Amino acid sequence: MVLSNSARFNVLERELNSLRANFLPENFDPAGDYNSKEIALATAYRVLAHAEIESYLEDRVLEVANNAKHIWENNRQVSLTFACLLAFSGLTLEKAPGKLSSQSFKDLGNKFDDSFGVFKEYVTKNNHGIIERNIISLLLPIGIKSSQIDSLWLREINNFGRKRGNSAHQSASCYTTNHPPNPKDELKTINRLVYGFDHIDYQSQNNDERLPCLVNIDQLLNNLLNS
Repeated sequence: MVLSNSARFNVLERELNSLRANFLPENFDPAGDYNSKEIALATAYRVLAHAEIESYLEDRVLEVANNAKHIWENNRQVSLTFACLLAFSGLTLEKAPGKLSSQSFKDLGNKFDDSFGVFKEYVTKNNHGIIERNIISLLLPIGIKSSQIDSLWLREINNFGRKRGNSAHQSASCYTTNHPPNPKDELKTINRLVYGFDHIDYQSQNNDERLPCLVNIDQLLNNLLNS
């Protein structure tokens, strides 16, 4: 069943549209000739769009994890997300104790609480970016299969994450002189990663073939919530 985009995805769209209106030129220069202010604003757009996508992913995976916790606490049902949080927690799943009175004994609920806590701490405190390792650490523990993450999209969002890192941690004189961001290309990158189109006006070109993108991830997360 095809589900509509999540409410959080709609928020992401709204924020990205606001960034486009406030930081990029209304009309792009055909020759790609931009002044220093336009280049600086395009760099800010890159950094802030990255932050919006990162925030979206963090909010959504926590939504799925919290849903698994709710299902367990209310119905004592083990969901796929429940199992994956345990599997990817990095915590030791020890053998059954020799005695029920063992002080180290933890039942399934206790172990899930520990794994949930590990994941929540990573998402809220230790995740810093959307390069490949971040994407994997966010998606696999809540039940997204590695085979469901498109390798081309992952490579492209990884490259975008690294470019954002360069912009955020280098002097402006470095990237404006050597590799100044092109406002049109910055928008194309975001449209490709989010919607699956590498051209600007994706809405008027929706008969074109769409590549795997963040919309697909949103649907996978919806499926986990509704399974």
